[in-house]
Amino acid sequence: MVRSRSYFPLWLGQLFSAFGDTLHYIALVVLVFELTGRGLAVAGLVAAEVVPVLLLGPVAGVVIDRFSRKRVLIGADLLRAALVLALLSPQGIWHAYVVAAGLAAGNTFFNPTVQAVIPALTSEEQRLAANSVAWSTGRLVRSWRRPSRAA
Repeated sequence: MVRSRSYFPLWLGQLFSAFGDTLHYIALVVLVFELTGRGLAVAGLVAAEVVPVLLLGPVAGVVIDRFSRKRVLIGADLLRAALVLALLSPQGIWHAYVVAAGLAAGNTFFNPTVQAVIPALTSEEQRLAANSVAWSTGRLVRSWRRPSRAA
C-alpha cells in the first residue's frame, strides 16, 4: 500500500465511490427492467450513460486543468449524490434515464480528476504504487457488475 497520509483519504473515498457507482448501476438496471420488462429499455439506459461521456469527455479535461481539482471533485460528487437521492422516488423510465445520464456526466469529471490529483499527493517513488492501487481498486469493485462465468 502507498504510505502517504494525503493519498489514503483519496483512495478510501475512491473505494466507497466506486462501490456506490456499482450499486447505482445495478439498481438502475433492475429499476428500468422492472418498470418496462424489456431488455430494449435497458439498452436505452446504457445509451443514456454513453452519450454524456461522448459529449462531455473533451470538455472535462479543460475544466479539470483550469479549475481547482478539489472543487471539481466536490462538485461532481455533490451532483452525483443529488442524483442518487432523486432515485428514492422514481418517476418513471424517463427519470431513470435522466439520472443515469447525470451520473455519467458527473463521472466524466470525477474519475479523471482523481487520476490528476494523485501526482500532487504522492512522491515520485510512490506514484507507480498509487496508480496501481487506484486502478486495482476500481477494477475490483467494478468486477461485481458482471455475473460470474463459473457454472
